[in-house]
Amino acid sequence: MTTAVSPLVVAKFGGTSVADFDAMNRSADVVLSDANARLVVLSASAGVTNLLVALAEGLEPPGALRKTRRHP
Repeated sequence: MTTAVSPLVVAKFGGTSVADFDAMNRSADVVLSDANARLVVLSASAGVTNLLVALAEGLEPPGALRKTRRHP
């Protein structure tokens, strides 16, 4: 007896595909619509990686990260 192996699909989302609530919902719909999507990888929302780098380099003013958490 041979066992069929389903293809493994990795669904990776980041940037504008997780930029806001509606974009995150669309990304979730993509995953839910593909029965082969077994692994989901999320990166930072749009602009967050650049902000974190700027904060680490001391280029952003104090409180910039707190403001970003409230208003993407």
